Amino acid sequence: MTEDAPAPDPVELVRRGELLDALFDGPKTPGELEAETSFSRSTVHRAIESLVEQHVLTESDCGFELTGFGRVVATETAEYRTNVVTAGRLQPLLDEVDATAVTLPLDGLEGAEITRPKQAHAHVATTRITDLLAGSNRIRLFSGVISPIFLDIAYKQVLSGTEVVAIFDRRVIEILFSEYGKNAREAARTGRFEVMIYDDCPFELFLCDGTVGIAAHDDGFLRLLVESDDLGVYEWAESVFDRYRERSEYATIF
Repeated sequence: MTEDAPAPDPVELVRRGELLDALFDGPKTPGELEAETSFSRSTVHRAIESLVEQHVLTESDCGFELTGFGRVVATETAEYRTNVVTAGRLQPLLDEVDATAVTLPLDGLEGAEITRPKQAHAHVATTRITDLLAGSNRIRLFSGVISPIFLDIAYKQVLSGTEVVAIFDRRVIEILFSEYGKNAREAARTGRFEVMIYDDCPFELFLCDGTVGIAAHDDGFLRLLVESDDLGVYEWAESVFDRYRERSEYATIF
């Protein structure tokens, strides 16, 4: 950026994101930009004039193109816009998660499958988690809530050969032992069921083979399930799980 060029206006860059996207694959004339975006002719001309002044665009023989600086700005602006849209889809989960303790990988969750309970199908998210657990050879999870359905599936999976490592809030452990102690002890005897205690699990996390499930609850009710098989998200989930596992204490089942 030249010394006399004004500092880029972040708000304008976001507003002109569609135009910047259109220039990623090479120079375009004002007419081509008008045809490829939702902007009017006058808006395209005003945007070009402003972005040239900010050294985001430069004129060439083929039209207008991104400068080296402009390409970086356009890339960062596109990522910001994508993350804002993703954050909107994940809003119930983001409201539940303590952002000072865990940062969700928004870039990796862009294409995640999101399931919300519906009035006509209130248990659709629960069914998705059930399917996720039932089809796995290895399950790792932490949770601040307890579900008889999930516990029953985990119990059956352990008996059939699945390895399960579970981290629960202390209050959940008390319920587990008092109401499901017999099954928990039987599962533990297989050597494939490990239970640990953490005082405040930040949300509900499932690692099932190569898939990550993240659930948000409101007063014990499942509001949102996020599923992803993105490698970056899986590595993030493993890192989070391992961090909480290191801070947890073993529960004595027998």
